Amino acid sequence: MAKEILPKPDGKYWRVRVRRPSQGVNLMERFPTKQEAQDYIDKTVVPLLSKSERPIEANPSHMTFGTFADLYLKQPMMDMTGERELKPSSAYERLVRINVLKDLLGTIKLSRLTPKVLEQKLDSQQWGRQSRQKYEVTLNRMFEWGRTKDAGKLIAANPINGIVRTSGKSRKLKRVYTEREWTTLLEH
Repeated sequence: MAKEILPKPDGKYWRVRVRRPSQGVNLMERFPTKQEAQDYIDKTVVPLLSKSERPIEANPSHMTFGTFADLYLKQPMMDMTGERELKPSSAYERLVRINVLKDLLGTIKLSRLTPKVLEQKLDSQQWGRQSRQKYEVTLNRMFEWGRTKDAGKLIAANPINGIVRTSGKSRKLKRVYTEREWTTLLEH
């Protein structure tokens, strides 16, 4: 990491340059001696790059959905309230759904993942209404997690909100009232 750069008129400098856009790190520092540069690496750069010191931030223009899903899978799987971890069977079902979505959307960059692209990919699978709804809910959870501070605000908006959800399409049944029900309704 510390490497010699071209000498300036007043002598040689040592440069520490770290570019990790997937973690939100872009450093460029110059030092007069190699030892100072190495101390900077040991005291500042190494802790900065460790996962315990800094939340992961990503550049969505370079991050694919597969990488995003891997980051999501590293988080503990919590229930809707966020207070308890899921039961092993529920966690396994969610893991299976995420892996199916990774196979379907894995190579698409997050910057190109629009509601239209999502809808086309989901339609291409020809899932039934209930199956598709489960995958939509999983996608929604993933994208909402991506918007949080814990995730480093990987995405600005949830693209699942722009697609036509199947959950409410056939929920209301058209039902004919009986004569007795009509009279009861009209009396009240």
